Amino acid sequence: MEGRIAAGAAWTVASNWIEQAVAFAVYVAIARFIGADAFGVAAMALAFVMLGEVLLRDTLAEGLISNDDSDDRAVRKHEESAFWALVLFAAAIIAILVAGAPVIARLFDDARVAPIMQTLAPTCLFVAISGVPTAKLRRDMAFRTLAIRAIAGVIGGGLVGVVMAANGMGAWSLVGQRLTLVSVNALLAMTGARWFPRSAPWTADFSLLRGLGPKVVMLRSLTIIITQTPVIALGVAAGSSAVAMYSFAARLVEITLFLIVAPIKRVVQPAAAAMKRLGGDTRRFFADMTELTALAAFAAFAGLAFIGEEFVGLLMGDEWRLAGAIIAPLCAAGALTALTEIQEGYLLALDKPSRFLRATFAEALIGVALVALASAYGPIAVGAAVALRAAAMAPIRTAATLSAENIGATRYLSALTGPLLATGAMAGVLALWRAFAGDRLSALAYLPATVLIGAASFLAAAAIVTPSTVKRMRIYASGTARGAATERSVADS
Repeated sequence: MEGRIAAGAAWTVASNWIEQAVAFAVYVAIARFIGADAFGVAAMALAFVMLGEVLLRDTLAEGLISNDDSDDRAVRKHEESAFWALVLFAAAIIAILVAGAPVIARLFDDARVAPIMQTLAPTCLFVAISGVPTAKLRRDMAFRTLAIRAIAGVIGGGLVGVVMAANGMGAWSLVGQRLTLVSVNALLAMTGARWFPRSAPWTADFSLLRGLGPKVVMLRSLTIIITQTPVIALGVAAGSSAVAMYSFAARLVEITLFLIVAPIKRVVQPAAAAMKRLGGDTRRFFADMTELTALAAFAAFAGLAFIGEEFVGLLMGDEWRLAGAIIAPLCAAGALTALTEIQEGYLLALDKPSRFLRATFAEALIGVALVALASAYGPIAVGAAVALRAAAMAPIRTAATLSAENIGATRYLSALTGPLLATGAMAGVLALWRAFAGDRLSALAYLPATVLIGAASFLAAAAIVTPSTVKRMRIYASGTARGAATERSVADS
């Protein structure tokens, strides 16, 4: 199991870095081609389409990952029921998006939003089709197949989007990019898992989806409300350019979060579910994953907060400089979100998300109020409201998580102490470096030097204050080769 966990993390890390590097390059290229106004229009349309996608992605099919039924026919029936439920759910969501697009356009006072939103709506069907095959791949820990699928999708979508943007198609280039990405992902998920529906939708037993599936749908709904509230509020109060500035800053933070958390979370859920079935120590595993996540996330977001404004200015020019000023508060929220993402994966593996779900609901309500008030003052104020929301609710979400297996708060906080100390040491070094070199060097020289100094100081501090975590990282890494060989043999069989 240790080897397969390490192999899964290795494949996911490699996939994520390639995927996000390509996605970010595409994102920057399209943004520079089409400008802030068109970019903001597409972001406003995507805010609602993404809600539909999130309701379908990793929701009703999540129960397949933790399902311990040994009867193949029962498992197949569960899979078929989940597939048809997702397809029917997608059809309903598409109808709502298409019919509601004109209303949303009037809300934003921008008629361009409606046709973009209606054209993007079919992405929900592609996400639904890939739900069961993706869950099967995750349950089997077939991370190599998942990696190939993700990279192919982002490359295909990127090529289409950049070509469209270069040919003056404006916001529609993001439509082409998104449609291509999700359709390629759906096709490769089904062929990679070798899974296709064999039954008709009227034969499905939807009662099998009770329990975890509906809870995950609600959890994903609340998560997308939390993440998209700033975009909607700014679209209503400040217009497309403000949305573009916030969306670009949020995208940088999202990429950082995805690179750090996704490799761990994608392994945590199936691994913890397998440990649960085998009677393993899931509490210790959760503590280990929390410490590893904190070690990476705290350092990455502290570093991004130091260089974000200079990076955006150098990369995008003066038109996008405001986006750089929003990054620092979003980084604080990102560091806390990294921890709650791991908590979510752990609770879904145990099938105990109820208290966490209630805490997430409270965060969504509080966030709507805070962000709505802040939106009148522009995107920087909204970024601060997002950070405040995350800081206020992180302890509540954490308490809900720890109660699942009666994990003590002291044990959890001890997992965060080393990462906090190492990050504090790095921040002190970077603050001194900025005071010394901030005005003396050009941005082109300052940025790589800051990254190198920050990484070196953090690694040195981590080796001193949390040597046990560094040792565990080496242990997980040493199992990668064994796990990769195991994964290949499982795939071959």
